[in-house]
Order: sequence, then C-alpha cells, then structure tokens
Amino acid sequence: GLKNEKTYDDSLKEVIRSIEFAASKNILDFTVFKPTAIASSDILNKVTEEKELSDFEKGLYDRIVDRFDIICKTAFENQIKILVDAEESWFQGAIDDIVLNMMIKYNKHSTIVFNTSQMYRHDRLKYLNELKKLSIELFMDKNRCLNFFDVKLSLFIIIDQLIIKYFE
Repeated sequence: GLKNEKTYDDSLKEVIRSIEFAASKNILDFTVFKPTAIASSDILNKVTEEKELSDFEKGLYDRIVDRFDIICKTAFENQIKILVDAEESWFQGAIDDIVLNMMIKYNKHSTIVFNTSQMYRHDRLKYLNELKKLSIELFMDKNRCLNFFDVKLSLFIIIDQLIIKYFE
C-alpha cells in the first residue's frame, strides 16, 4: 500500500470495522491486522535499530502507537481478540515493544491482544521466556492476570525476502 499518514489512518478505520464486524457475529471472536497497514516500516526500522528519531519522526512514531492503542482499546471494549501479525524481522522489535505495552494495558483479566512470534528466528525462544518472566513478575507485583500474554506462533519463513535483505 501507499506509505503516508492518510492511508495509515484509512487502514486504521478498516481494522476498527473488522473488530466491529467480529463483535456483531456470534461465531467470530478475533480479528487480525498487519502493523505495516497502520505504520511506516521506515520508522519501525529506526526504532528497532535504536536510531535517533527527528522531532518529526517522533511525531510519526507517536501516531503509530496511538493507532495501535485505538485498535487494542476497540478490541478490548468489544471483547474481540486482536492478533497482531508478524512483519519482517528487521523491524519486528519495535512492533514487539508496542504490542507488549498493549498487552499489559488491555490483557487485564483475559487475553485480548496477541502478538505473533516468528519461531524460525533464533531469538524467539528467549523472547517467549522473557514474556513468561514478565508475566510472573506482574502477577506477583500487581496481582494481575498470570496469563496476560499470548502469542501466535508462526513457523513460516519467506526465504526470498530474507535473502534480498541479506544482500542489501
């Protein structure tokens, strides 16, 4: 799709519509979205690589987080599970961080927000163990729901994209 704030906002509206549609049907209890439909991969990549953002880029990143929050809040209010699909590994870190904050915020008594873990990556088992540890810490410190995180495990790999990225 196009990479501008208007198209990201239009995509946000579509995700909200999918949540509302799922809420209106007794047979649906979840929906899914692709983060790059609502977020710039360039900004996500810079955040993942911990590069400094300009003031303008910080504003764009804040809008990304706001869009995630609107989606997760809508899912929470409608009690519809929202699965955040995985993206390219080189900017998945920023998405993981945003989704983790959304899970902490909205998965209070049941799991609403789900992340996707690309299990072909060498660091994903460590990531899952960190989530488990954090879940236990939150339960002990704040008497939160012990199962505040859930992930969709993805075992698919797109070889072509990884090869192209490697040679860039």
